[in-house]
Amino acid sequence: MAVRSFGPGLPETLSLSYAAIGDPEQPLIAEDGQHAAWMRLDQGWESCFPDDVLRVRQYVKLLRSGSSAW
Repeated sequence: MAVRSFGPGLPETLSLSYAAIGDPEQPLIAEDGQHAAWMRLDQGWESCFPDDVLRVRQYVKLLRSGSSAW
């Protein structure tokens, strides 16, 4: 969960994130007006929140370790 603005001049909003282990061979179905794509963790990707790349990689490492502590 995070509270942050998704653009300059936009109000802060409550953002909920979910993690799941998925099959990258399966197609993603995007919501209207939203882009959906599988992203490789060993390559960078553009984000309006650059720290998210590191956070996602750390979370995946935690999931792979079998630990439930975050």
